[in-house]
Amino acid sequence: MKSQEELQQTNTAIGAFNVEGNDEAGGEVLKAKEVIAEPEPPKVEESKVFDVVEEMPQFPGGPSALFEYLSKNIKYPVVAEENGVQGRVIVTFVVERDGSITDVKVVKSVDPSLDKEAQRVVKSMPHWIPGKQNGSAVRVKYTVPVTFRLQ
Repeated sequence: MKSQEELQQTNTAIGAFNVEGNDEAGGEVLKAKEVIAEPEPPKVEESKVFDVVEEMPQFPGGPSALFEYLSKNIKYPVVAEENGVQGRVIVTFVVERDGSITDVKVVKSVDPSLDKEAQRVVKSMPHWIPGKQNGSAVRVKYTVPVTFRLQ
């Protein structure tokens, strides 16, 4: 058995794990570095677009305010008016987590001029109250019919 003095003179590390990189030539024992567990990476926001969620997004003031907004802001295209074109354009869009409107698309077309006007009005809508799933705001796909009727 080695004495305390003999152990202090040695340049060999004694422990429960291997220490690599000892400087044998310089007679120095390097200290082992403890690896601290890395914190869990922050959750990446899901960019999935939901069709149905626990709390659907809402236009400020509800569905009646939405249709009132659409009727007040739609400017009937002159070309369509002159040609007597009318009908219902179905528009889908995504209500983002912050309530903004993105990805506006016409699903059911009537006439190119009416489609463009429906898209313009939908894009100009104010921010919505975002939809929620499990208590947090998520991206939700929403569909709105925009009706064009000549008086």
